[in-house]
Amino acid sequence: MKDSKLIQKVHSGNKEAVGIIIERYYADIYRFCLYMVQTEDDAYDIAQETFLKFMKYGTSYKHHNLKGYLLTIARNICFNYFRDKKEKVTAIEWEEIDK
Repeated sequence: MKDSKLIQKVHSGNKEAVGIIIERYYADIYRFCLYMVQTEDDAYDIAQETFLKFMKYGTSYKHHNLKGYLLTIARNICFNYFRDKKEKVTAIEWEEIDK
């Protein structure tokens, strides 16, 4: 089944279509996340979060490249991961300086 047909089903509330999309693109999204963050556990979490965000906002999806859309979501979550990681490191450094 084509992505456009799956998206139509997602828009109509079909949860099986979401499952098919996850099955179709999970491996690609996970590999991308693993490439970005370099740890399996974090890549797994980010891939899961990617599909959770897609399920939450998928009804508003209107583009033609579903895989690209999912990769964009994953990329943004990876950027948030790096931002949060940097903030934690900075906070720890300041705590050590204060001691």
